[in-house]
Amino acid sequence: MKSAAALGRVLNGKRVRRVALVLLVVIALIGALGAGLLPWLAKPRIEAALSQALGGRQVTIGELAVNPFTLTARIDDFRVLEAGKPVLAFKQVKANATLKSLYRLAPVLESLEIDQPYFRLVRTGENRYNISDLIDKARAAPPSTGEPQRFAVYNIRVSGGRVDFDDRLLKQQHRVDAIDLGVPFVSNLPVFIDTDVEPKLSLKLDGAPFALSGTTKPFEDRRETHFALNWKDLDLARFWEYVPLKLDGRLSSGKLDSDLKLVFSQGKTQTLRLDGKLALNALAFVGGKDQPLLSVASIKAEAGQVEPLAGIYRLKSLNIVSPQLAASRDAAGVLNWQRLVPPAPATAKPAPTASAVAQEKAGEALRYSIGRFTLDDGRIDWRDAAVSPAVSTTLSGLKLHADGLGSDAKAPAKVEFSADGSHGEKLAATSQLTLKPLAATGTFTVEALPVVDYLPYYRNYTYAQPEAGTLGVAGNYQFAAGEAGPRFRLDDGKLHVAGARSLLDKQRVIDIDALDVDGIRYGNDDNTLQIARVGIDGGAIRLVRQADGKLNLQNLARTAEVATDRGASKRAAKAEKPIHVVVDKIALNRLRLSFEDRALEKPVPLVFDRIALDAGPFAWPDVVSTQLKLSARNGKGSLATQGALKLLPLSGKLRIDARGLDASPTQPYFAHYLNIDLVSGRISAKGDLDFDTASGFKGRYRGNAGIARLHAIDRNSGEDLLRWGNLALNGIDTRFDPLNIAVRDVNLSDYYARLVLTEKGQLNLKDIAAGDSTGPVPDEVAVAAKTSDSETRTVAGARVREASLPAAAPKPVTPVRVDKVTLAKGRINYTDLFIKPNYTANLTDMGGTITGLSSVDDTRARLDLKGSVDRIAPVTISGEINPLAKKRYIDIKAGVKGYELASASTYSAKYAGYGIEKGKLSMDVHYKIDDNKLKAENKLLLDQLTLGDKVDSPQATKLPVKFALSLLTDRRGQINVNLPIAGSLDDPDFSVGGLIVQVIVNLLEKAVTAPFDLIASAIGGGPSLSYVGFAPGSARLEPAAQDGIKQLAQALSDRPALKLEITGWVDRDKDIPGLRERMIRQRMRALKAKDASQGGESVDDIKISDAEKPELLKRVYKSADIKKPTNMIGLSKSLPPDEMEKILLAELPVSDTDLAQLADRRARGVKDALLAAGVSEDRLFLTRAKLDATAKSGDKDPSTRVQFKLQ
Repeated sequence: MKSAAALGRVLNGKRVRRVALVLLVVIALIGALGAGLLPWLAKPRIEAALSQALGGRQVTIGELAVNPFTLTARIDDFRVLEAGKPVLAFKQVKANATLKSLYRLAPVLESLEIDQPYFRLVRTGENRYNISDLIDKARAAPPSTGEPQRFAVYNIRVSGGRVDFDDRLLKQQHRVDAIDLGVPFVSNLPVFIDTDVEPKLSLKLDGAPFALSGTTKPFEDRRETHFALNWKDLDLARFWEYVPLKLDGRLSSGKLDSDLKLVFSQGKTQTLRLDGKLALNALAFVGGKDQPLLSVASIKAEAGQVEPLAGIYRLKSLNIVSPQLAASRDAAGVLNWQRLVPPAPATAKPAPTASAVAQEKAGEALRYSIGRFTLDDGRIDWRDAAVSPAVSTTLSGLKLHADGLGSDAKAPAKVEFSADGSHGEKLAATSQLTLKPLAATGTFTVEALPVVDYLPYYRNYTYAQPEAGTLGVAGNYQFAAGEAGPRFRLDDGKLHVAGARSLLDKQRVIDIDALDVDGIRYGNDDNTLQIARVGIDGGAIRLVRQADGKLNLQNLARTAEVATDRGASKRAAKAEKPIHVVVDKIALNRLRLSFEDRALEKPVPLVFDRIALDAGPFAWPDVVSTQLKLSARNGKGSLATQGALKLLPLSGKLRIDARGLDASPTQPYFAHYLNIDLVSGRISAKGDLDFDTASGFKGRYRGNAGIARLHAIDRNSGEDLLRWGNLALNGIDTRFDPLNIAVRDVNLSDYYARLVLTEKGQLNLKDIAAGDSTGPVPDEVAVAAKTSDSETRTVAGARVREASLPAAAPKPVTPVRVDKVTLAKGRINYTDLFIKPNYTANLTDMGGTITGLSSVDDTRARLDLKGSVDRIAPVTISGEINPLAKKRYIDIKAGVKGYELASASTYSAKYAGYGIEKGKLSMDVHYKIDDNKLKAENKLLLDQLTLGDKVDSPQATKLPVKFALSLLTDRRGQINVNLPIAGSLDDPDFSVGGLIVQVIVNLLEKAVTAPFDLIASAIGGGPSLSYVGFAPGSARLEPAAQDGIKQLAQALSDRPALKLEITGWVDRDKDIPGLRERMIRQRMRALKAKDASQGGESVDDIKISDAEKPELLKRVYKSADIKKPTNMIGLSKSLPPDEMEKILLAELPVSDTDLAQLADRRARGVKDALLAAGVSEDRLFLTRAKLDATAKSGDKDPSTRVQFKLQ
């Protein structure tokens, strides 16, 4: 109470009242000065100072207000003008100070509010702006060396802000508006360090909203700041031009969404951490001319640990949806993506490499990881114009997933990939991937890749033109990068080709249903390729040996061009060890192989089907022993072989089993050596073949061989030469180089052979060898035959002449030995051309043996054969021969002795139509060639051959048998043929004394089919006696016809039982023109005869000269009653002689009566000539004329004739 009273006394004192009054006055003065005088004084000074600081830009302040009592200040309508336009402005700035500024000796604001701030930024050039002068001035100012200004600001608010950016360089304008900023507290006074500041920012960037919020402790030791960054639909394409990269492309669209948290700390170690999510939507990047290059529906990333300053980038997830990449290559081989980057100037320095930058940069290595990476629904469009034709393809449905991918991952990342090609192919891969060090293991598959669609990529490596086929590959791989270079390994690789069809030179060469290569292993450390199995199941291969001797499949691969670039040279210098290839097994099944050898004149296709092969192992370049098992079918035949092979050089030991292989394809190979054409044949062989080609073809074959159902014809005559049912060679032991042939036994059954003894006295079998054909001996080197009595002697009633043979040039003889030859059920057609007229015999049911055949000179093989002649007369052939030796030796006897023909009456009745009442046949033949000399002895006798009555037999010949025999039988009832030989075999003109060795059937056939030829040969030859030829339209006998009629008359005189029919022939095609020509000449002669008779000239001697012919022809034409060309008034045209003659030859009438008269004149003229030659009229008969004869009727002989027929 006392204190209160004391205080009251003081306050009520006069002194106190005076002090209070002074204070009130001072405060009033201060308020008046601060509210009125201070703004009035400060405003122009502030405007001037700011204008000077801002480079002379005009600064205006609408109103400046200060309240010293509330410690508030306000500025309204602040503007900085540049060229009359505001560059910086705000509606109002309001600051509220606090008394704490006094005892802190630093500005402390309780609040700061900025309403509708505005800033205009103009880009005038490269790195130049409308405020560049202020920036340059600030950069030039010396740095501050004092303590930083202490301050504290509370409740900072910015509302309605706006920034306009005018980019005159790029002619773009951008706006940031709706800027709202709230900062509750910013301070660097130590007392306020623990105070949290929660900044907030929201704006719109070209209409895209953005929001930022967070907390910060900027003045703590760590100065940690937290921000939340949120963008929504930010159009990135509008800002593409501000990207510093100079690319020939642009971002045409793209939206950015973000929900990020940024934490920045500035302690002893600066850290920047980013959390949250980021999304890019509707991205599209285009190249020049707005060509689409890349588009992505969305890219979403979620941060895990992202600290850029520490080099740490860890994402929880990265998801890419529907990326579409357009890649192309032009004709020059340049990728469209390469054209995005313009070529660097010639003087430009190369950019530092990543490794160089890493070496210069201090700190830890970059660490990065993606917890979950997904790429779905991807697409790659590829067009390649660098190949021809251009290739267009698309990979769609592309998927790439990876888990745990990172530079310092403790476990390998799991990666999965798959895609579908536009041509039906499918791609897939899985991998365990480690980035540091780079390594990967996994699997891959490619399915149904169409080889035709991608032909341009391997066209330079092959001449093949694939038509169809798909390729599939799969396998497990390992890859690791290392200092010594990358290491790669492939295990359990597989390759599958299906439906492959390929042409070569426009011809189908390869058809493969399925090709599988399994168990592929390869490692670049030892450069070894191992394949467990190569298999083909179903298909066909066409192999052609071309005219130059090369196989067509050799042309599948193109010759690789030698690399000339420096890089290739370096790679060649650093060549790795040569590759080694090992194939464990090759298996073929259901394969067809056709072979055609076009190096031959007439190639015959060789076809094997149902080929099955198991072979292995194979190696290159190493040489290994390959076990082989092969089977195939050749038509109805088969081939099987198994054994061991070595490929380089080729050698082997094989067991061969061939059955019924078609022999016809071998024909062209011996066509130049043998004069035979092989029609058919089946080859068989079973044995062991050892061979080696290291130095020539050496080896040995031991086993059996044979040819069944062989049919061969003589190429020169076209007639059958050899046929047999089966030829078996057993116990073969053949060595090669030098060739040596040994055969234990040869069995030949059901065979046919055509043997011809030539005019040279040589068997035609010798002429089988094409190179041995000698042909006729030229006249200038022919040796005249010597016929002195000392050179001729008589043996068994026959005159035999010895003839010396010329010595043959010595030739090496291949050693050949055949122990025994057995023949059974044979038929031999034997023709002897050595004597003339020649003869033919058919030996049937021939069988026997030949023993001791050898190519050694002076050896003799024993021949012992038995059979029959036409299955009637027994035949024996025996003797000694050595056909394989260089020195020729033959001593053969064959004969039929006293064969009773009556015993063959049943056979004769069946085939001849007549039984045999009686008759005998005897025949002896003996040929011997020794020391180049030939001795021959032949005799044939048919005695008293008498036929019985006609027998009705369907198999009987239709030939008039009795008539034929009447032609052959002499007045004693015998057919007797003997042949004495005179002259040398080398002389083609040696004399022939008579006919030798003719069999009955041949004689009958020749007698019936060509009786006049037989008669002509019997009387010494000459023209054919079966007809008399006439000129077309003529019935006049020519001198040559007169000689033939005389010979025919002589033959009829020797055969009184024969009668002759005479038939006149007319050929309309030849005789009508001939008659017309004769009619024209006859009429012209008649006209001249008429004129001659007036002048006294003889008609018989009339001849028409060339000068007389036109006038006489004109008179004949005028008088002829034929159709003639007329003029316009209907009168006959005047024509030249040639035209008149053509019309006469075409129009003169010739009737059938004229033709019949011509044929009758011809027949009667011939009959009269025969009567004059001594033939009695009762043996001559005229028959009805033939008025329709043609060239075909007369074969090669004239059809304008008189034809004879014997009765």
